[in-house]
Amino acid sequence: GKVKKEVEDEVDSAKVGKDSIERLAKIAVLPERTRALNHKNVQSCPKGKPVVYWMSRDQRVQDNWAMLYAQQQALEAGAPLAVCFNLVDSFLGAGLRQFGFMLRGLKEVEEELRELNIPFFLLRGD
Repeated sequence: GKVKKEVEDEVDSAKVGKDSIERLAKIAVLPERTRALNHKNVQSCPKGKPVVYWMSRDQRVQDNWAMLYAQQQALEAGAPLAVCFNLVDSFLGAGLRQFGFMLRGLKEVEEELRELNIPFFLLRGD
């Protein structure tokens, strides 16, 4: 509908991951694209504690709707946003070449997040 078209136009006009935090905050994530994993309210988080986006499948900053949603939650709660990725040795049966590709991509993620003043934590292990 109309809201979806407005969101699409907003996304087309914004370079997600390269724009300012204020610009990202204006991009609406459609509620039907989200689901609650628990009933905790982000606003009930202790002051100063971050909203953590646990990066997994979408290993990118640009066009990452889950990260945009986490950003919105952080802004609404007045909390910082942090991004974590857990690197495991058996990541989807990846070989050396796939791991190299993934690590180069994660380096780009870290650089783009640094430009946005969003901390990135690369964790290792099960």
